[in-house]
Amino acid sequence: MQQTSCVVNPNVQGKKYPATSPYLVGREKLREFAHAVKSSSPSNLDVFAAQAAGYTDVIAAPTF
Repeated sequence: MQQTSCVVNPNVQGKKYPATSPYLVGREKLREFAHAVKSSSPSNLDVFAAQAAGYTDVIAAPTF
């Protein structure tokens, strides 16, 4: 199996965006995103793991 490396586009590296108002995202969309970015954090996938970590529900992966 060939390993791929992650390369950050230098045009967006370090770019900051203005804050937005909070909005509701469904649990399944958070899980889909976690799978897409290959998150291994149980808090991104499992409600009970997230609750054990002190959250009320699954949490978004950092790049969401």
